[in-house]
Amino acid sequence: MNQGKLQPVSVPWAVSPSVAGLVLELAELGYTVVSFNVMIPPEIATEESSVENPRVAMTLRGGLCVRTHIAFPGDDITGADWFEPDDRVGVSDTTAHDVEMERWLKTKRAPRPGVYEVVGSQWLVSEGMDRFDLRHVVIEATEIWVEVLCKDWSWEWI
Repeated sequence: MNQGKLQPVSVPWAVSPSVAGLVLELAELGYTVVSFNVMIPPEIATEESSVENPRVAMTLRGGLCVRTHIAFPGDDITGADWFEPDDRVGVSDTTAHDVEMERWLKTKRAPRPGVYEVVGSQWLVSEGMDRFDLRHVVIEATEIWVEVLCKDWSWEWI
């Protein structure tokens, strides 16, 4: 089954690999807020992100559908089934890591931020939401993934 392809969002940070869970707040009027610790290279850190444990809150507006998944050891949401073959540099290779870090510093955008938009989402179709102008956003932590269908999203340092 075609589940769509992950497109990394354009942010300067990445969900910290030490983040086991996410703080999920479902509010009235379709607002969903997800907060978590992030990492950012010191070379591109700002005053807000230079604190010891930087955190962000993502606000997903018009979040009509939310679902969570337990992540089991060895699960990798960024595996080959989600990405086009040439979209992903292997993380186990030291050279590939260096290339990703160089790209992160140059563009000030994390190549693997842990937050993705799904292009060609089958969830939108299965829920009958494909007729609306919604986005399918996935947020990945070590022990849980959160998916939200929303109108738009933004983030801020907290």
